[in-house]
Amino acid sequence: MKKAFTFAGLFVIGLIAWEAQATNHHHTSIINVEDNLPTGYEEIMLHGSLMYSPNAISAGYSRNAVCVHFNQSFGSVSVALHNEDGVLVYSTVVNTDVQQTLIIPIANSSGNGGYHLTLDNATGFAEGDFERN
Repeated sequence: MKKAFTFAGLFVIGLIAWEAQATNHHHTSIINVEDNLPTGYEEIMLHGSLMYSPNAISAGYSRNAVCVHFNQSFGSVSVALHNEDGVLVYSTVVNTDVQQTLIIPIANSSGNGGYHLTLDNATGFAEGDFERN
């Protein structure tokens, strides 16, 4: 059976390729198979009730983006990214039944410093912090 790429899947692949090109990194592979994050991303340590299995959700960041990969279905998940001042930088709702990877662009105007990533739905939450230099 042939798999068809969805528009969302092609969009995510395009964003990952753009991110790698934008940071002048030349990678031999785009995805790190072990944690389902693009190569070159630093891991964001997540904790919370949605993390009932060690690899339920993978999250990482680079200079220009945050990548969240849902390794299992959670239904609709609200995703929010706040800077260290508590200002909402990004928010969306992801239907993890059809979209497993979310790329959140971080504009240079968002600045360096601490960020807080929150994922939540009707059954629980996951959250983690990272420092952007």
